[in-house]
Amino acid sequence: MLNNLKSIYMHTKNYTKAVGIIERMTIITPGLLSLHQEQAWCHAQQHEYRLAINVLEGYLEHSKDSDNTQVKDQINGLWGSLSRLN
Repeated sequence: MLNNLKSIYMHTKNYTKAVGIIERMTIITPGLLSLHQEQAWCHAQQHEYRLAINVLEGYLEHSKDSDNTQVKDQINGLWGSLSRLN
């Protein structure tokens, strides 16, 4: 049910509500990387780059995966987006 709501909110570009659903989903399955990526993406779509970075950095802090290159690349890309705003 939460996944269906998340899909609806993301499809209709209601990113604020999508983030709320994703936050609930990460409580249930905190290790699922795709949820953190989707939450960061929703924040980025709203130009909330610092929040997106915080979500991904939080994932890295709790991740047991030694190869988090993809997440680190996403964080670097978000920092790039943030720096272009200045």
